[in-house]
Amino acid sequence: MPFTIDLEKPPKPKVDFPIVPIIEPIVFDGKAFAAHREKIVASRVADLATFGITPKLAIVITTDDPASQIYVRMKQKACERVGIICEVYQATRQQHAYKYIVDLLGMLNSDNSIHGLMIQLPFRHTLKLHQEKLLNMIPPHKDVDGLRSDTTFTPATVRAIDLILEHALRQVATPKPKILVLGNKGVVGAAVQKHLSQKGYEVDGIDKGTKGSYRPIDRKWGIPSFVSLKQDVLISCTGSAGLVTHKNIKVGAIVIDVGSPVGDVRFKEAQHKASFITPVPGGVGPVTVSSLLENLIDAVYSTLSEQNT
Repeated sequence: MPFTIDLEKPPKPKVDFPIVPIIEPIVFDGKAFAAHREKIVASRVADLATFGITPKLAIVITTDDPASQIYVRMKQKACERVGIICEVYQATRQQHAYKYIVDLLGMLNSDNSIHGLMIQLPFRHTLKLHQEKLLNMIPPHKDVDGLRSDTTFTPATVRAIDLILEHALRQVATPKPKILVLGNKGVVGAAVQKHLSQKGYEVDGIDKGTKGSYRPIDRKWGIPSFVSLKQDVLISCTGSAGLVTHKNIKVGAIVIDVGSPVGDVRFKEAQHKASFITPVPGGVGPVTVSSLLENLIDAVYSTLSEQNT
C-alpha cells in the first residue's frame, strides 16, 4: 500500500548523526561479486563454442560524455574477459545523427551474427526527443539492456539491483523488508519498483514532486526523512550526487546506491547507520555490466531453443 504523510504535522526524525558508528556495515564488493558472475558467463560461452557460436554484442553510443565512454570501455573489457565479441559504433559527431542511427540500427538488426544490441544512455541532447522510438527499434530478441517499452528482458541495472538485494538479505536478517525507491519516475527507478513489486516485495517510491511528499526531492530541500527512516531498504536512483544523507537512513537499513559516476548517497555518513551499503564506484556498476552479459547469453540460448523447436 502507498505510504501516507500528514502534511500538517510531519514527524521529525529522532536519529541524529552519530559521533561513532552505530553498527559495523557490510560494504558490498561489486567487483568481486561481478567477477564470480563472469565466471558463470565464461562457462556458458565455452559451452556455446561447442556449437560453433561466439556471442556478439553491439553497442551504439551517441554522446562524447566521458562517463558514458568509460562505461562502454568497461563493457568491452568484460566481454574480452569472458570470450564475447563486442563491437562499438560511435555516433557522436554526425550532423544528421537521427537518420544515421536509424540506418545503423537497421543494419545491425539484420546482422544475424549479432545476438545483443544496445544504445548506451544517455542520448545526446539532440536525440532525447527520439529516445523511446530509437530504443524500440531494437528487436525484442536483441534487447539485452532491457530498455524497450515492451522488453522481455530484465533491464541490466534492475537485474543487478535484484541480485545485490538478494545477496544483502542473505547477509542481513530482514523478514518482509519494506523498500523505498528514490527517483522512481526515472528509467531505472520505475523499472526497479515494478520489478520488485512483481516479486512480492512491499515497495514505495518517491521522486521530484511526488504527491504526498513533505518536500520535493532535490538538492535544495532534500528527502523527507520521516518517510525514508521507516524503510528497511533504500534504493537510490536519482542521479543527484550526495542527495541522501544520514538523516534519510534507518538504523540497520540496506542501502543500494545506483548513482553514477558519483553516488547519490553520502557514503561516509551513511555507513554509520547502514547494515549493508554499496559504494560508488565499485558497487552496482560492475554487477550491471555482468548482468548485461548474462542477458546476452540468455538471448543466445533463447534463439537456439526457438531454432530447435
